[in-house]
Amino acid sequence: MADLLPSTAVAPLLPASYQGLDETTASYAHAGLHGAANTQRAYQSDLKQVITWLGTKHPGTPLLPMTPAVLADYAASLAESGKKLSTIHRRVAAINKAHELAGLLPPKDAMLAVVLKGINRKVGKTQRQAKAFTVARLKKTVASIDTSTLQGLRDRALLLIGFSGAFRRSELVALDLEHFELRDGALVVTLPRSKTNQEGNREEKALFYSPSPLTCPIRAFEAWRDKLNRTTGPVFVRLVGASKHSQPKLSERRLAGAAVNKLVQRYLDDTVNSRKPGDRSNRITAHSLRASFVTEAVRTGQNTKSIMNQTKHKSTAMVERYQRNNDVIADNAAQNIGL
Repeated sequence: MADLLPSTAVAPLLPASYQGLDETTASYAHAGLHGAANTQRAYQSDLKQVITWLGTKHPGTPLLPMTPAVLADYAASLAESGKKLSTIHRRVAAINKAHELAGLLPPKDAMLAVVLKGINRKVGKTQRQAKAFTVARLKKTVASIDTSTLQGLRDRALLLIGFSGAFRRSELVALDLEHFELRDGALVVTLPRSKTNQEGNREEKALFYSPSPLTCPIRAFEAWRDKLNRTTGPVFVRLVGASKHSQPKLSERRLAGAAVNKLVQRYLDDTVNSRKPGDRSNRITAHSLRASFVTEAVRTGQNTKSIMNQTKHKSTAMVERYQRNNDVIADNAAQNIGL
């Protein structure tokens, strides 16, 4: 397993056909083949799941090379078990990447293509989406947070920055204080990398002052930054040492993505404590910060270009997918056609 997507030493990371490259060229080839560190970790985890499945469903069958029939069987089993379409796509990509790094051709034939197309159609129709919330709901929630505590200051900053910056949770937890700069009346956030920017091209988002100090993302950031009492390092960190008799203390360990998800649900998902185990339908998640920004921006008449300038979506189709304006009464052209 560790030999499929290793993470140290340049030379052994490349297929045999690359071994003749000098060290400098090999380092670039390695970056091109392996991708971002987060992607490598996701693929490692995915391949462990594949190996476990093979041991159960196809005992004695090696991971490499994998036949198209086995991959089709695996993809279908993921679909039947209720996995999201994005998860299925990533598992297939991990298998293909393992073949590529081993100098093998990925499994591919007409039958596999048909099965994957069918999965896209059937699973795609029932794809779960993060539920959106309104600005009014966010403002009410944020105004109720106890900002006399470290947790309250941190959580208020995360919610306001996450929403107004249309951030993904992976972007939020990766933010460093060095990424923030006050410029021309706005707080500009520079993203070294993101889900759609794996090449490290410079991307910027802007946060703006709000009339109310209680719901202003810039003031919330500054209040939290003052408590951090440093100028570099992670912005959203874990709090440790809490007990009945003492308040939590700051650490320098970043919040995990899962912790951001729980934080958003704790404040904004009224059903989080009443849902049945395994029920993930139409729920508030960390991704709701981003989806809600798009939805509210569309609802208030913002043009697509300005929305994409903040979300960094690469296509208008993705903006359409993210916005949740589907209230049959509130979001219906029939009420404004002039009758």
